[in-house]
Amino acid sequence: MAVTVIIPEDLVKGIAKIIDEGGFQTPEEFIATAIEQKLLELQKEKFYHLTDEIRQGIEKKGYTVKQVIEDIEKLRYEDHHSG
Repeated sequence: MAVTVIIPEDLVKGIAKIIDEGGFQTPEEFIATAIEQKLLELQKEKFYHLTDEIRQGIEKKGYTVKQVIEDIEKLRYEDHHSG
């Protein structure tokens, strides 16, 4: 799928400078890389938010990190040895 995007002139100049300095071969390569990095950043933020919610839920129930790890290891052991 191709998408056409209008980029402000100041950003185009910044991209051109990066390409001239040898960081990328083409504007398309730079833009694709920048979008990939932004997508990864947003995925990390979503992951951190989710894990924060999980941590808060665990703390509300009074569990410690050590207890949670022990429970996970116990479940892994039981799952591995149940078959």
